[in-house]
Amino acid sequence: MGEDTGYGAADTMRKSSMGMGEPKEPWSLSRMVGAGSLLHPLAALYVIGFVPLEVYCSALHGVVFKGRLPFLPLMLTSLYCALGVGSVWLRMTLGYMGLGPKYV
Repeated sequence: MGEDTGYGAADTMRKSSMGMGEPKEPWSLSRMVGAGSLLHPLAALYVIGFVPLEVYCSALHGVVFKGRLPFLPLMLTSLYCALGVGSVWLRMTLGYMGLGPKYV
C-alpha cells in the first residue's frame, strides 16, 4: 500500500490529513450523486445533462440539419447554461433571505 517510514499511526494520519491517501473513485457517478456528495442531486443531474447536449452539438446537429440552422447548438448551450445560472442565483437568493439552504 505505502512505504513504511517507521512512524506508524502518526505517519498514516499525516498522509490522510494531507490528502496523500489512496483516492476512492474520485470521479464516479455514485460519489457525485450519492450520500456525502459534493453536489445536490439536481445539480448533479444538471452537470450530467451536459453530456447529451454536447453529443447533440458535436455529432447529431450536423446529421439532422445538414448545414442548416448553424446557430442552434450555440443557442441550446446558452439556454442550458442560463438555466443553471438562474437556478443557482435563485437558490442563493432564497438562502440569503432565509427561505432556503444556507451557504457559507
